[in-house]
Amino acid sequence: MRKDLKPECKYYVDYSVTMEDVEFAYCHNETLTGYVIRNDRENKELIVVLGDNVLGRLPWSEVTIKALSTKYPKKRDVPDQIAFLAAKNIRVKVTKITEDGIMLSRKANMLEAWNEISKRPKDFIYTSAFLNANSAGTMLFYDIGDGIVAACNLYEFTNSRVEVNEWLSYGEVHKMVILKKNPENYVIEVSRKQACQKNYKDFKPLDIVDVKIGKPVKDDANKIEGYRVEVTPLVDGIALLPYDGPKRFRYGKIVKACVRKVKPSRPEGGPTINLQIL
Repeated sequence: MRKDLKPECKYYVDYSVTMEDVEFAYCHNETLTGYVIRNDRENKELIVVLGDNVLGRLPWSEVTIKALSTKYPKKRDVPDQIAFLAAKNIRVKVTKITEDGIMLSRKANMLEAWNEISKRPKDFIYTSAFLNANSAGTMLFYDIGDGIVAACNLYEFTNSRVEVNEWLSYGEVHKMVILKKNPENYVIEVSRKQACQKNYKDFKPLDIVDVKIGKPVKDDANKIEGYRVEVTPLVDGIALLPYDGPKRFRYGKIVKACVRKVKPSRPEGGPTINLQIL
């Protein structure tokens, strides 16, 4: 079983790679990391940097295991999956080396990754990277390994009330488990909450924890006195400002906080932990 299954955006191009390294990868079916520098619309292929002065050609047909789609065909003649890869790192296999150049396939690497996912147990926890969300912020899309994209419903993402399009950033890593997968169209649904091991019962006063800043909490004078925060995907809370004076924290920033009080989880919702930002 492969040990290197992780999101594409957590890999980096090795600019020390030479043509000899590419030939070795081709002979031994090894995966390389490339960086998309240009989209050649005329030839329908992406130009990919593999190393210092080493370029490869990736046909559109070899970009993904899913069918290519164009959401706005009248406005753009480039499929969405192609446009998304602009200026991003991708994992590829070398399929051919000729006088015309190095031919690449991302699809081949994704198929290999899909086969590995199919072998893993249902409770396997994936290191996943956030890619984007729909316009309403109700569905989040993650790379769970080598370009395999999975969808996470906001309900399965967190108990905190957040605006994910502002709260999350591209490449942010979270743990996920697979809820459903459809081998016919390579659709995967995942859950961040079900991958979480810590509920409110696992915390006690004076614990030092990492929390992620949400919306501000204001007093009667409309001054910020704290923030709603996510402690874990299953636990939210209210974190008061530091003792050394008022501070403003960026939405989505991760900070240290000290647990002050733990309240039982309630059916009607609401914060379950009170904290003090350090």
